[in-house]
Amino acid sequence: MSTTTIESRTSDESSSEEKAFTALIADDDSIVCQILNFALSQVGFKCDVARDGATAERMVFERDYDLVVADLVMPNKNGHALSVTILEQKVETSIIVHTSVDQTAITKDLIFRGVDDVILKPTNYELLASKALRLVQRKRAERATTAAPSETAASDSDQSPQHPVVSMTTEPVSAEDVQQRLLSVKSLFPLSDTPFKVYSLAIQDKCDTRDLAELVMKDASLSAEVLKVASSAFSSPGGSSGDTTVEKAVVRLGKKQIAEIALKTGGRQALADHHIPWIDRDVLWQKSASAAMAVKIIGEKAGTNNPHDYLSALFHPLGRIILATLYPNLHRKITREALETGKSLDAVELETFGMSSFQVTSICLAAWKIPTNTTMTLQYLGKNPSELSDLPSPLRKRVTIIKLARLLSQIALGLWEDFDLIDLPSSEAVKALQLPSANELIAAIKARYLQEHSVLHSSKDKAEKLTPERIKGMITYFSAGEPGADLLLPLLCSFNLPIKLGAPSPNSCTLINGLDLTSDQGQDLEKKYDKDKLFGVVPPGSESSIFLSDRELRMPVSVMELRKFAKRCL
Repeated sequence: MSTTTIESRTSDESSSEEKAFTALIADDDSIVCQILNFALSQVGFKCDVARDGATAERMVFERDYDLVVADLVMPNKNGHALSVTILEQKVETSIIVHTSVDQTAITKDLIFRGVDDVILKPTNYELLASKALRLVQRKRAERATTAAPSETAASDSDQSPQHPVVSMTTEPVSAEDVQQRLLSVKSLFPLSDTPFKVYSLAIQDKCDTRDLAELVMKDASLSAEVLKVASSAFSSPGGSSGDTTVEKAVVRLGKKQIAEIALKTGGRQALADHHIPWIDRDVLWQKSASAAMAVKIIGEKAGTNNPHDYLSALFHPLGRIILATLYPNLHRKITREALETGKSLDAVELETFGMSSFQVTSICLAAWKIPTNTTMTLQYLGKNPSELSDLPSPLRKRVTIIKLARLLSQIALGLWEDFDLIDLPSSEAVKALQLPSANELIAAIKARYLQEHSVLHSSKDKAEKLTPERIKGMITYFSAGEPGADLLLPLLCSFNLPIKLGAPSPNSCTLINGLDLTSDQGQDLEKKYDKDKLFGVVPPGSESSIFLSDRELRMPVSVMELRKFAKRCL
């Protein structure tokens, strides 16, 4: 039988302390309760403790708490049920779930329901307390904004750069507002400048090895990574691990690889080490690293290996992390909207913030002193093929390579999320690169990735989640274009959909790649087959009358939209 213990604040609180923050700690582990109590008290909280969920629920409705920190597993009522009850009753309190249960599905469910954060044990309690303080400060500021907008606006303008204002609105914001908030990006993301300085130095023609090594040694993480790579079997075919100095490692690896290692170290700091509960960090980092690696492979095949494009591909998801940090409630809301409506998150972010997450990345990299001409491709990653046609040919080619690298790397590794945007480059742009077939590139990317990286479970899990539990029948697929240039077929196969190749049949539905369909081919289809049986994926701006309006899917689309459309052909 479990016992219930309540530890309350002293009752002699003076009126001068009425504005202090209050917290309820709900956890059946007395040691955890003591440590949390101490950490929160250090930043100004006055804490109560409940050792089971039912007691915690009663206390929440008896007293007004600014914060509830709840374990998931505890007697009488678990933390998930407790959080849901609090949210359903619209109690104005911030909620942090503090748990050792590391399950992405549970985390996402809690965040989408309205829980403010999920923090896993073992815990950096000082960081937890700091986050908790920021949460309740924001929520109190939100209430003040609702009560007195003019006063809040005045107080917001007085905040220092060290404590940037974080939006709590759920309405779209202007691009100007985003740009203004991005001025504080360096305080939000206090990254080491060393990886970027190493990159800038390493790509110069006249780069002294000793100077490069000395710069590397200014960042402990970067130094460790350089030594690790230099001593690995991949970089040292003989398996030698005799490099005991950074300078020797720099000589062995060469400037080009040092530049890549520096960027990966900086990228990992920016992406994998920044916690946004509703964003899968593992998948985001894999998308980043695999896209950068794919840029190298495509560049090698096309004879245009540009180190700046490697940087752009590696950092392309950073803008999403930054938007989610600047506008946590709003970004969580639009992520849920994208999942519920089937829209791509890229499209919803553009509608909401007035700029793409790629443009945000470009602005942030400029703040870290990365030259604008180095990352200008990021300004155009969110544009569709027709919008890229007016760009100068060299820039258009670079953008196409990065877009193609992102697409092929996700196909190769199955790194799909339902809200991902599918934006296929035009076949003309791909043909101009004079590349091997799509299948050859996909196989090369997958082989290189598996060679250079350990296979993380999250990518497999993600692919499995995208696989329907039961699919009866096959989807007949037809493309009139060149097989080697067909990107739609391997894309559909990466969704684990049951695809068979074949010409349209009068007795069954057919999914047709209409992206490169000529007018003659279209007229031939119209003459021979019942329109009711033809489903077509077409480019933006297409004016073709081949497909009925409800049997036509116009690019770009989300993963969810494309999957649902393809399954209609079963």
